[in-house]
Amino acid sequence: LRGQSKEHKTMMINVSVYKNVQHSVRLLAHQFVMDIKEAISVNFKMEKDALDNYIIKRIYKLWKQEFSDLDWDQLLKELNNAIEPLTVIEVNTSPYGDSLSYDEHEWPNGRTVIAIGGYSLSRGLTLEGLTTSYLLRNTKMYDTLMQMGRWFGYRRGYEDICRIYMPQDSIEWYEFITEATEELRDEFAKMRRAGMSPENFGLSVRAHPASLLITAKNKMRSS
Repeated sequence: LRGQSKEHKTMMINVSVYKNVQHSVRLLAHQFVMDIKEAISVNFKMEKDALDNYIIKRIYKLWKQEFSDLDWDQLLKELNNAIEPLTVIEVNTSPYGDSLSYDEHEWPNGRTVIAIGGYSLSRGLTLEGLTTSYLLRNTKMYDTLMQMGRWFGYRRGYEDICRIYMPQDSIEWYEFITEATEELRDEFAKMRRAGMSPENFGLSVRAHPASLLITAKNKMRSS
């Protein structure tokens, strides 16, 4: 409906580094997607009668809560086209693992994918068109948390649709390191205005009062 039907669309699920857990999650997600696809394919042309289906009813409730500026009848008609190409893959080195490719020759109309993984998702892969992140993975290192932050996704025209699902602890940790990072940026700006260098300007990073570490102790050395 927003004219981006041929753009890549990705959801990320990152709940564990263990491949057997990733595989179990993939099977659950795949079955859930199959249930949704079946409900939509049967009901998307039925207008008001579509709401007799409990899955369509859930989608309608979500639409009413968050996206009611879009026309429901238009949305219902477009759901089948939107979800039909959706696949669920696990991105790892197990026998069940898949390649997270967005090659334009292989996917000329864009790829619609739910990518499930652990380490493989966090090591240099770009998740194109990432709008939804479901994240249980956690770390107590500022620097690793910031690296993980790139998973969260951003897309012009989709700012109201991007969603991140993660534990409350993670939310609070991200709030803290965001504040610490902004403070450090301010310190750099002061140092620059003063025409000084780190050798003679005391740069500092706010320490967490409880559990977070700025980086691994072997990297901190005498800092």
